Amino acid sequence: MSNMLRLSNSFYALILLLPLAVVPDLVLAQVNSKVPENARAKSYGGGWECNRGYREIDDACIAIEVPANAYPTSRSYGNGWECVWGFEEIDNSCLAIRALPNAYLDPSGERLKCNRGYEMINGACVSVQVPANGYLVDASYGPGWECDRGHREVNGVCIAIKVPAHAYLTNKSYGRGWECERGYLEVDETCTYIDVPPHAYLNSSGDDWTCERGYRAIAGACVATKVPVNGFLVETSYGPGWECTRGHKEADGACSAIEIPQNAYLNSSGDDWTCERGFREADKACVRVSLPQNAHLDYSGNDWDCNRPYRRQQDTCILP
Repeated sequence: MSNMLRLSNSFYALILLLPLAVVPDLVLAQVNSKVPENARAKSYGGGWECNRGYREIDDACIAIEVPANAYPTSRSYGNGWECVWGFEEIDNSCLAIRALPNAYLDPSGERLKCNRGYEMINGACVSVQVPANGYLVDASYGPGWECDRGHREVNGVCIAIKVPAHAYLTNKSYGRGWECERGYLEVDETCTYIDVPPHAYLNSSGDDWTCERGYRAIAGACVATKVPVNGFLVETSYGPGWECTRGHKEADGACSAIEIPQNAYLNSSGDDWTCERGFREADKACVRVSLPQNAHLDYSGNDWDCNRPYRRQQDTCILP
């Protein structure tokens, strides 16, 4: 009796599971039934897409009219076709690109390019006319020629660059086309010798001079810098050319010793003094900071603030 009951239960369980096993096939069948003719289910995600050579219009795949000498593309935009190599699209047709003398199809097969020594003018490859003292270059831009070294283009011809004495040619396409030699300066299209005064030397560019260390340029000459006692030379183009040593201060062209009052010290630059913490400056001296009741020294250490919740009122701290 128990065996019969178990068999009966298994049979009913199989009957209940059978629809679940069939459902995926039914769903797939329904999906496939919705794919129109000349289409296929997408390889990822849901839905469908038209086969190559067809385009979706009103939930159907309509054949794309591909003209002669063209092939269909997979793009959803544009005509849906492209011309084969050597043909170009004109009025929805693919016409052979007309060959030209002294021209060739570029690698894309979509346009003609002129051979070296020719340039495209009004749809024809015309010979590049290279002037005297010039040479051929890539004609994809510009006139298709450039001037030889030592010449400059002027109104379609190559004119020789006039290089003055003590100058040399440059490769720059702008400017005069020449520069003065080191030790000479350009003045009115000529190179003038730079007269370097005593205790001076040519700068790195060679077009001016600089005074030696310990000398300053004054009225076209290098004058020795007079450094006072307790001073030292500095490399600056401004000021007197010297500074005072630490603990001294400039006054009337001399370096005077800084008098540090009691309870003070030299500041970090060494050219003045600062009162110690707990003291403040008054009449060139450092006097002790007098703290009223309920106050403390502030962040500088040379004044005071009230303790919270007191607030300052003149020289006292009061409750708000």
